[in-house]
Amino acid sequence: MARYFFHLQGTRPYQDDGGVDLADDAAAWAEAKRFVRDIEHSLEPGDSWHLEVRREDRPIYSLKICTRAIG
Repeated sequence: MARYFFHLQGTRPYQDDGGVDLADDAAAWAEAKRFVRDIEHSLEPGDSWHLEVRREDRPIYSLKICTRAIG
């Protein structure tokens, strides 16, 4: 098991100081997708979000969400 941290930058920044113990990187990826679903209610046109997933002190995933209105 390793400790994973999920840091969010954007409209509502979140610094994960505690982290969570997960079995592997695949489990961290699944957790990152859940995290993104949890913030979907906060998304507005023109927002820019960045979720960085770190294993211990090394980044392993980066998810970027940019929204805009068209028309």
